[in-house]
Amino acid sequence: MVDGTIASALPGCGFVAAAPAGTPTVELLVARTLLSTSAATLAAVDRALVPILEAFPGSPKAWVLRARLRTAEDKDLDALAALSTARDLHPARRET
Repeated sequence: MVDGTIASALPGCGFVAAAPAGTPTVELLVARTLLSTSAATLAAVDRALVPILEAFPGSPKAWVLRARLRTAEDKDLDALAALSTARDLHPARRET
C-alpha cells in the first residue's frame, strides 16, 4: 500500500473503480479511530467513511467502524443500528 488508498493497495482490481479516488481504506480509518482522542479527528474519519459506505454498503468492517464512531460520540442507538447492519451482513464476524 503506497498511500493508504484502496486503489494503491489493489491496483488493477475491477472493484476498486467503485471507490472514489483517494478514498482511504477501512483499515486506515479504524487505526485513526482507535488512536484518536480528538473529536475533530473522529469527525474527519466519519466524513471519510461516507464514500466507503456508499461504494461498499455490504462491508461489515465499515459498519463496525461506523458503530465505533457513534459510540465515541455517545450515540448508542446509532451505534447499535450500525452493529445490527454489520451482523446482518456477516453474522460470523467476531465484532458483530
